[in-house]
Amino acid sequence: MKKKPKIIAPRVANKAGYQVQDVWFHKAKAAGYRARSAFKLLQIQEEVEIIKPGMIALDLGCAPGSWLQVLSKLVGENGRILGIDLQEVSRFAQKNITTMVGDMTIAETHAKIQAYLGSIREEGKEIEKTKEEAGIWGLNDNKKLKTKYFQIITSDVAPKTTGRNDDDQYNSAMLCLEVLKIGERFLAPGGNLVMKIFRGRDLSLVLSQAKKQYKKIQCIKPPACRDRSFEEYVVCQGFKG
Repeated sequence: MKKKPKIIAPRVANKAGYQVQDVWFHKAKAAGYRARSAFKLLQIQEEVEIIKPGMIALDLGCAPGSWLQVLSKLVGENGRILGIDLQEVSRFAQKNITTMVGDMTIAETHAKIQAYLGSIREEGKEIEKTKEEAGIWGLNDNKKLKTKYFQIITSDVAPKTTGRNDDDQYNSAMLCLEVLKIGERFLAPGGNLVMKIFRGRDLSLVLSQAKKQYKKIQCIKPPACRDRSFEEYVVCQGFKG
């Protein structure tokens, strides 16, 4: 049996997170994104519109934070985002972003995620109490802040690459199965999930499992992905709960 894949944070060339100086590098730098990968999520969103204002989002493998920046804009000030990564992520000015250091595959991190959702529910109760006291309940009511679950989970997690394509693709698939397990536990019925995978023979295993859990599955390779890259994204819509 193969060993559990080791997760790594994206390799970065500088503090901003930029790597290859292509067109997406320059666009990311101009837009203030921490990495060119921001455009991958933006392009996925443009195609399938799985992220809505006011959503509570979980971003796995969030370093250096470009997807958190995109999510912050898409869910807006009434939404909330929790980012999880093995390495610490530098702070954001946006108040709707929270980050934690943790391994997404272990119970300790799952407990942290559960605690975060509990804090969101408490925040919702405080908003409700404040509005009742002010006599303005019903105005701009964000009921999603009282949820027990996330409405969207995103993952740009990748395994530590070995240079052996079959092994890298297998390890990527195993990580995707871990992401699906997290979705089973923390995603609201009807919720959406998007995760990176290295295309290979084990893709069918991931798609088979995803189809059991979601109403609609599709694979997307955003234009911001490098042509030579095996990476693409599995987009899962309508969690069956």
